[in-house]
Amino acid sequence: MPLRKILVRFWRLLQARPGWNDDDSRDAADTRAVLVSLYRKFVWADFLRREYERYRDRDAEFMRVGLEERKIGSFEEAFEADMYMCLWFSVLYVVIEGWPTLRLKFDKLTPLLRSNNKNLLKDFRDATFHPLIGVMNALMH
Repeated sequence: MPLRKILVRFWRLLQARPGWNDDDSRDAADTRAVLVSLYRKFVWADFLRREYERYRDRDAEFMRVGLEERKIGSFEEAFEADMYMCLWFSVLYVVIEGWPTLRLKFDKLTPLLRSNNKNLLKDFRDATFHPLIGVMNALMH
């Protein structure tokens, strides 16, 4: 399912979920708060994905020209795409990790949430934000 469709689905859940606007329902309010939080992080992840793609394309050109001319400029510039990729995958895992608390069922999402890739994203997130240099190096190569 394309990310845009998932974003629209999130938004519709926020708008139309029955009972979520009732003051009497504490569970509904908690569920809505979780959904809003996950939606916000999903939007962030989507932004990071777009930035990653933009910098990846730019960095590919940067590396190609540097190799052809036998000179490479700032290495910091060359690693900006990596930064966005690490942040994108990490924030996406936060959304995946929080999704089960909503107890919502979407047939297209269930197999993705049960995939071994979920564990890879968790490891990637942990390696990105925790000082486990050996693990980070293993994941990045």
